Amino acid sequence: MGLTRWPIVKRAVTIPTERRLRASSNLEDAPQGAQDGYLGNSDGGWSVSLTYSLSLGGRVDLVLFKLRDDLDEGDWGLRAVVDEEYKQVPVKEIAGLEIRLYVKTAKVNVPKWQKDLMLLALDQAAEEIIGLKNQSTGALVLIERGGHRFLLVYGTGRHAVDSSSIEAGFGLRVAANVIDPESLKGVDTRAIVGSGRSQVISMPSAGSLHKLGIEPTADLVRYLEGKPPEEIGTGIAGGDSLRLTMKSFSYRSLPEKLDEVVAAYDSREYKDKFPFLDYFTRVPRTIGELHSKLRAKLDAKILSGGEDIEFMNPDSDRMPSPDRVLLKWGRKSYQVQGQISKDAVLKVVSQWDVPDPMTSLQVYAYYEGVENPIKTSLMPYAVAEVEVGAGMYAPCAGAWYRIDRDHLVDLQERIRRIPDLTDELSLRSWFAGAEDEEDYNLEALEGDIDHVVLDQSLFYNKGGRNLKVEICDLLTRRKELICVKKMTRSSPTLSHLFAQGSVSARLFRDNRQYQSAVMQHFGKLVPAPRMGDLGSWKVVFAIATDKPGRLVDSLFFFSKVNLDLAERAIRGAGLGIAVAKINLIKPGVVTASRRGKSEGGAKRGHGDDRSESMRLF
Repeated sequence: MGLTRWPIVKRAVTIPTERRLRASSNLEDAPQGAQDGYLGNSDGGWSVSLTYSLSLGGRVDLVLFKLRDDLDEGDWGLRAVVDEEYKQVPVKEIAGLEIRLYVKTAKVNVPKWQKDLMLLALDQAAEEIIGLKNQSTGALVLIERGGHRFLLVYGTGRHAVDSSSIEAGFGLRVAANVIDPESLKGVDTRAIVGSGRSQVISMPSAGSLHKLGIEPTADLVRYLEGKPPEEIGTGIAGGDSLRLTMKSFSYRSLPEKLDEVVAAYDSREYKDKFPFLDYFTRVPRTIGELHSKLRAKLDAKILSGGEDIEFMNPDSDRMPSPDRVLLKWGRKSYQVQGQISKDAVLKVVSQWDVPDPMTSLQVYAYYEGVENPIKTSLMPYAVAEVEVGAGMYAPCAGAWYRIDRDHLVDLQERIRRIPDLTDELSLRSWFAGAEDEEDYNLEALEGDIDHVVLDQSLFYNKGGRNLKVEICDLLTRRKELICVKKMTRSSPTLSHLFAQGSVSARLFRDNRQYQSAVMQHFGKLVPAPRMGDLGSWKVVFAIATDKPGRLVDSLFFFSKVNLDLAERAIRGAGLGIAVAKINLIKPGVVTASRRGKSEGGAKRGHGDDRSESMRLF
């Protein structure tokens, strides 16, 4: 029985975890109790009966999606591939549930790496080589309970689910409401802007988020794994889907289990245990006008040269990177090996004169072991930050997130407490287009502050880890490690700056070689250099911008986040921190003097002999 009455959906961005799904309808030889409907693990693969399970023992994992409640009746949020590859199988009735089962028959494919082994094997026609096959199977259990619709998936059944039709963050909310904050075992995060860096962290034993090394003020937490109360199971993990781990399970208890899950989803306990989950709130797809405005902003960024937008793999629910990506617009196509890149996007948009790339440019991602490519728009790959009205938004893995206003206010208050040394340092103006960072640093400090220029003077660690670190750009007699950068419309530029200062502070505290290197430079400024207390040293972030007002007020949101993180790291290392604003003069702007406000009789520091400091390591 096909599913032709279900609507054809546009995309899915999940990738399956391969497991074996074996079926049997013969219960005569089953263990006692198997007819009550238990699932279990058998010989390393899942042994599941189409009329109920064959086994009582072993660990059981149930993977569950909740469909959006606003979906049309009869829409089960599945991709068109279900009509082609899945067949309905009759099931027994379960009190309190409306349930249907669809199974995907096995399809055998030759792995693409078979040809690599043929080159290595002495006999290319060896049976062991020729016989290599990939075999994928999957199943979907469609469930209605209490006005809600769920999909219980097995094997490659995950791949048939359309991500736009599910309740986003369903599993994450359930897990956050039942997991003890001190009993976490794993977490997935993604930096919501900039490089969009993703990380998956797991621990052999349960612990807190702090022990996992996660800073949720900067990253979107997409997945939590931990130990739930015993009545729920032995393990729980959630992102968009929910995974429950149990010692044994009966389908007859599924109604009660679903009621527990819904109650956990509706709970608000997570607000006390994991308040950061509300820092970034997903924008409902039903707010079409806002989505259109946000998408138009991204189009404008791309068409203007892409300075403040990046592209990367959606990495949804632990998705691996694709083998190749095909960009298509009408009949035109362009292939990229591996992950999508900004250069590739900008190239095709420019050459093909694409007017609305976020809507009309199609992306086909090809994955190992998956028969058909994942087709999406460009949206799931975009990484940026966008302002609409009074709101700040960012896309992540195809969804839009609004940044919490209270989070913004708290962040602003914290970074405003960082000392501002703009007037004290009196850094000269930076003439954009006429000088690069290297040129600027040579004459940055015009006043009576003795200093040395360390721009591009790198520290190389001898022995141990292979470290190559730029200490700072300017080192002053007052023990200020000044890191200089011009602010563009791209937050990642400043992320590197703040990372430089944080790394330098930690090394100054922990690494004797690093301390010696800094003191060697410091010895050029004072006759008998003494390191003294760590607190007497200060990391200063000097940032050039043409925006008016205080420096910290002019930063982009995620630059503020990274500055806040850097402040914690630097103070944690025992050093002080400060900021300083550099007046950025854009081309065409007429000023009285290139020397800026410090013009006239200013004493230069010792930074003129730059070649001496560059070659010390």
